[in-house]
Formats: sequence, structure tokens, C-alpha cells
Amino acid sequence: MNIMSAHAENNMTHLLSEAWQLRGIGNYEDSKRVLKSAEALCHPDDFYFLGRIYHIKMQYEADSDNYLKAIEYCKLAVSTYKKSKDSTKIAHSMRHLADLYLEINQLADAEVYYNKVLHIYESLKDVSHQDFANALRGYALLHEKQNKIAKAISLWEQITELYRKRNFAFGEQEGIKKVNDLKNIK
Repeated sequence: MNIMSAHAENNMTHLLSEAWQLRGIGNYEDSKRVLKSAEALCHPDDFYFLGRIYHIKMQYEADSDNYLKAIEYCKLAVSTYKKSKDSTKIAHSMRHLADLYLEINQLADAEVYYNKVLHIYESLKDVSHQDFANALRGYALLHEKQNKIAKAISLWEQITELYRKRNFAFGEQEGIKKVNDLKNIK
């Protein structure tokens, strides 16, 4: 892997953060301009930064409901992060891939990737509650779509507890509501 100077690495980190923040407020034109600058500075073997670039491009497409194009970028992010050997980034991108497959109702593909993600997270010592809960959230939604209500309830109860530990009130409230709603249809 190419070793960047500390200055170049800080610049790349800043550019990618700025592109992400601009996307977050809906300023896609400036976000894409900043991302293009970052991409021009990125070496082909800087797998961490290249993975982030693909991840941001995936998010642009998903934000525009271009899910098939988003899946292409997400697969590039996953394969690039695999080269970096960063398990948390691999799992995070795979979770997005599973979410995208869920969004377009390719449930078998979604299930494969959720299982891979959960396996990675369960094998790591230091996984954030939020990352694990986000993966379980998609997995629970998958089980709802598969009409596996008992499993979905069990997952939502686990998710609620993880969000509670993270002090993420919105996630906790969503989990409580989901459990109650699913128990009413069970």
C-alpha cells in the first residue's frame, strides 16, 4: 500500500469529510466537486481512501433511488476495503450492500450479506453498538419482509437494547414501536 505523507493524508481526510457533509445537507454539486478533487489525489493502492470514495458515490446513487448503480459502487467499496483488510469497513459496506438488496426486494442476496456482516461483527472484539444495531436492524426488516415475525421481534428487542446502550433515542423508540406493532400482528 502506498504511504501518504501526513499532510496529504490530512488533506484527503478533510476532502472526503467535506464531500460527505455537503451530501448530507443536499448540496450534491459541491459535494461531487470536492469528491472529484479527492479522487484526483487518491493513489490506486490507497484502499482506505478509495473505499471511502466508492462509498460516497454509492450514497449519491442511493439518495437518488438509483439502487442498481448504488449496488455497483457498493460492491467496489467492499472489494476495495477487502484489499485494505479493514474488517469494520468491509462489514459496514457489506451492510449497505445488504440494505440496498433489501430496498429492491432481492431478499436472498440481502440475507447472504446480512449473515456475512453479522459474522464479521461477531468475530470482532471492538464493534460499536450502533454499527451492530444497524446491521441487526436491516436483518430484522428482512425477517419482516419474509414474514418471519417471531424472529423479527427477537431481533428488534435486541436492537432496542443496543440503541439504549448507545443513548440513541430515535433508534430505541423505533425498536419499541416495531416490537409492539409486530406483537399485534403475530
